[in-house]
Amino acid sequence: MSIELIVFRGLPGSGKSTAAGQYPEHLHYEPDHYFCDTRGAYRYDHQLWAKACEWTLTMADFALARGESVVVSDVFARAASLAPYREIAEAHGASFTVKTCEGVYGNSHRVSLWVLRAMAEEFEVVDA
Repeated sequence: MSIELIVFRGLPGSGKSTAAGQYPEHLHYEPDHYFCDTRGAYRYDHQLWAKACEWTLTMADFALARGESVVVSDVFARAASLAPYREIAEAHGASFTVKTCEGVYGNSHRVSLWVLRAMAEEFEVVDA
C-alpha cells in the first residue's frame, strides 16, 4: 500500500481546509488545529505560531511513519517552507504533492487586511 503527503497552500480564505476535507481517508493537520481547545473553540496566540507549525510537521511525520497518508494545509508562502515536508515524505517513502489554492472565500479567523497583503506580497510560485 502506498502512502502520500498532500500539501495545500494558499492565503487565508483560499479554500485550503475545504480542499483538505476532500481527502477523508487522510489524516489532516494544519497549524490552526493547534489553537483549538477540546470544545472546538479557536484560541489563536501569535506567540505560539512557531510551535503550531512544529506540531503540524511532527504530527505529519508520525502519521507517515505509521504508514498513514496525510494532508497538510497552511499558507506556505515561501517555497523553502515546503522543504521539511518534502523531506519527511521522502524519508517515509510517501509520494509528495503540493496544490495551491487561490479561491476567495473570506478568512474564518479574521486575519487583518494588512496581514493578508503582506502574505500576498511574499507568496512565491511553487513547482510541485
